[in-house]
Amino acid sequence: MEEASMPRRGPIEGTSRILRELLRTPRFKKTVSILLSEIDPENAGLLVKTLVWEDPEFFLSLMGAAPDFVNALINVFLELSRQFSSFPTGLLASYLSMIIDRLDAKSLGKVIGETLGLLGEVRDSGGQELVDSLASLLRRFAIGVSGAPPGAGSSVVPADAFVSALLPAIGSAAALLGKEASREGSETNLAVRKMADGIKEIAGENPDFMQAVVAPLVEAGRAVLAGTEAAGEGS
Repeated sequence: MEEASMPRRGPIEGTSRILRELLRTPRFKKTVSILLSEIDPENAGLLVKTLVWEDPEFFLSLMGAAPDFVNALINVFLELSRQFSSFPTGLLASYLSMIIDRLDAKSLGKVIGETLGLLGEVRDSGGQELVDSLASLLRRFAIGVSGAPPGAGSSVVPADAFVSALLPAIGSAAALLGKEASREGSETNLAVRKMADGIKEIAGENPDFMQAVVAPLVEAGRAVLAGTEAAGEGS
């Protein structure tokens, strides 16, 4: 193997070499299976509290390495998606459905909601540097989604697949969101108003965004409303 193709030495590379040998040992695999069956995700909060308050200095040092840990996880899932593309689609669909059904979606929603609230507080206190970093992150994310090659045996580009997967979730939540948004003073109502105000603020500075993103969405909304009104008049 050429030197240029050799992976960079490090803890993860070393772990992969050790793991390759361990996976050839039935006893190791049995032990891991037992440990995985005993995982207690409900106690993850307890682990975080211990890490944060038992030794704050050590916790902050861990946070300093957080981007590397996150990047490692990102690359893990990137390689998983590439390897999964060789699995039979029926088997893969069943397996992924099982995983998705077991995810704690409610807690995930709380994580996103509380994180966005925290980011909003930081932004309002003058954290422009954080705002710029998040904008850069979103740009790079969009480039990654639109630039990734289709999966094996598929002509569907990842951006189309991402939107197609997102639309059913939006449709399922639309009724609940509409009901909540119609309640004056509800959190959803306030969030919609805040979003509308934000779009007004960025409109003048981002004409391309308004023309290529907002305008098609508004046009789709108008078409739906017109159809709903026509159906109401005909009944």
